[in-house]
Amino acid sequence: MTEGRDLLAQQLERYVHPQLGFSIDLAPGLELTEDVEGVALVAREGVDVDGFRANLTVVVERLDPGTGLEAYVDGSLAYQGPTLSEWRLLDRAPAALGASAAVRTLGLYVYDGLGLALEQWRAVVDDHGWVVSATCAALTYPYTTDILTLSAESLRPATRASS
Repeated sequence: MTEGRDLLAQQLERYVHPQLGFSIDLAPGLELTEDVEGVALVAREGVDVDGFRANLTVVVERLDPGTGLEAYVDGSLAYQGPTLSEWRLLDRAPAALGASAAVRTLGLYVYDGLGLALEQWRAVVDDHGWVVSATCAALTYPYTTDILTLSAESLRPATRASS
């Protein structure tokens, strides 16, 4: 980790989900919501850019037994194509969520006329799919990627999560 990333990491605060038991490091001052259907956690910035607030979400979903990481990522990406306007996948690379092998993807799409960057990390732990999604205005991505990556990669999935 570089010195700048070390300083950013020191500013993050550990969050533990009260029901699911996972933990993740988040920037202080984010608005946290735990009651969105289908989403375990939404962490939003207080400032909006053109009516959009950068956010980080955590989704946990039960998978068919034996579903592998690559199959999970492929299925997720196949769903995103038709659901996100003008979706373009830019990058796909190996990553980690805590101690779990993961795949990181980066793409762009348009929402309500605004170009957005969507960076996601997916892992499979105990037949559960874990997705950390970071979304921000595309033009702010270069300025937010370090903090979003530090947060996402700090996720410690709970084993045997309930869903």
